[in-house]
Amino acid sequence: MFKFIRRFTLSNEAIEELAQETFLRAFKNLDKYDSNTGVSFQAWLLVIAKNLSINHVSKKSVRIEKNNINQEIDHYLDVVDSSKNSEIQIQEHEKQLKIKQALNQLPIGFKSALVFYFFYNLSLTEIAEIEDCSIGTIKSRVFRAKQMLRLILLKEAEV
Repeated sequence: MFKFIRRFTLSNEAIEELAQETFLRAFKNLDKYDSNTGVSFQAWLLVIAKNLSINHVSKKSVRIEKNNINQEIDHYLDVVDSSKNSEIQIQEHEKQLKIKQALNQLPIGFKSALVFYFFYNLSLTEIAEIEDCSIGTIKSRVFRAKQMLRLILLKEAEV
């Protein structure tokens, strides 16, 4: 929850406050959660957190810096396996760095859809709920983001 709220670039104090408020609201409205809708409990919590974060940011008239989703990408891509020899580690690290740089070149809507899909393993329905758009839009974003990422990485390989 903290990593998700952090993408709105709030202070640590605000992150803790919003995470706590998310769980309080979820507890108060637990009777409104319906697992039959196809939306997981995790996605339901993320929607609450997203709405609280946006409300908090807009009330304080602080600019939302959506590119901090890069911190989430860093978390997943910067892990190096110590069981491999150093040459393999260096190659793997270089590959991860290229992927991260390529992801940073994607427009935020495409990047966030891809990160939610591959790093958070959320379903298209859950991502659509979080991003407040249709499942078709998310399918398109994930598909197009993969295409864009592939093109970026191919261009990098040519250089």
